[in-house]
Amino acid sequence: MLDPNTFLDPLGWLPDSRTVAGAIIRLPDHTSQALALYTPGAATAVRIVRGTEAIGRVRRGGVLGARFLLYVNRDLRIANLETGEDRLVLERPVNGSFQSVKCARQADTCVVVRSTDNSDIWQMTLPEAAKK
Repeated sequence: MLDPNTFLDPLGWLPDSRTVAGAIIRLPDHTSQALALYTPGAATAVRIVRGTEAIGRVRRGGVLGARFLLYVNRDLRIANLETGEDRLVLERPVNGSFQSVKCARQADTCVVVRSTDNSDIWQMTLPEAAKK
C-alpha cells in the first residue's frame, strides 16, 4: 500500500499489456522514491521494484521487455524490472537535454529526443550489457 503522501506516476506498459510500470512520487516535492509495477484489478497493490529505491527524479520512461529506459536527473538510465539493477546509459549532453523517451516493443528499439542549442539530429545504438 502506498503512503498517503505518494502516488504512482505511470510511465509505460509491460509486454503483457496488463501491468504498468512507473515511479512512486513523493508529495509535496515530487521526488521519485522508487520504480513500481501495478496491475489494475480488485485487491491489487502497487509492487515496489526492490533495488530501485531513491533512484532520483524520474520524469519519463519507456518499457522494453523487463527493462525500463528512464529519464532520471537529466541522464538516461536503464533499470531491470526483475532484478532492480540499474545503470547509466547516456549522460545529459553539456549543451542540451533529453526530452521524450519511447520504446517499440516489437522492434526492440527505444527512441530519445535530444534538444541542443544547434538542433542537431543523431542516432546511437547501444548493445546489451554483457552478462556477468
